[in-house]
Amino acid sequence: SMLIHRSAYLLSTMIPTRWNSSYLNQGQLRIAVMGSEDDAALSLLKSLPQGAQVIGCSLSPSSIKDNSQLSNANVLRCAGGNASTLVPFLQSMPKLTWIHSLFAGIDHLTCPELQNLSSNIVMTNAKGVFSSSLAEYVMAAISYFNKDIPRLQKLKKEKVWD
Repeated sequence: SMLIHRSAYLLSTMIPTRWNSSYLNQGQLRIAVMGSEDDAALSLLKSLPQGAQVIGCSLSPSSIKDNSQLSNANVLRCAGGNASTLVPFLQSMPKLTWIHSLFAGIDHLTCPELQNLSSNIVMTNAKGVFSSSLAEYVMAAISYFNKDIPRLQKLKKEKVWD
């Protein structure tokens, strides 16, 4: 859940620098989410800055409840899917100016339609979000093998102390 919170935090703080506070105050940050409706991070999007509005969440633009608002959305948060699910969003969002992926890489989203978009579209990702948890895992794995934990667990079960 720390990773989910961190990703939502990044989305709320990584607003491209060219969008100043007046942009948000005008209520011009309209976000569509490409992902599952039961995504736990969706509740964290409630802490977005004032002036930001989440339009809807789905893996298909036609499934977004307020589909009429999609053509006004200027931000796409990619929390799932791949290039084939991205294309319909790109086609439904003529005002798109920012794509944010919750993944460290964006290779799974690359497609000709994305490459043909205007160079004014900012694309960000969650690079670095997983760094601390990955480092913790590596340290735990090193300790596990260095201390030979399976042997120690076996000896503990046998009540043998060496």
